[in-house]
Amino acid sequence: MLFATPLAWFAANTYLQFFVERIVLIEGIVVLASVVAIVFARVIVAVHAVRIACANPILALHYE
Repeated sequence: MLFATPLAWFAANTYLQFFVERIVLIEGIVVLASVVAIVFARVIVAVHAVRIACANPILALHYE
């Protein structure tokens, strides 16, 4: 995220400069989006880890 966040801000800011109405990109929104992405990724990984940990390994071996 240390490399992606400034790169995303720079790319979005460059893209927005092509429009006639200049839109100011607030850095806080980019940082907030990065934090939300990290939280979602951690929650998804945690849910999958819990689901796999609770699964019965005998059923997985049964299909092998």
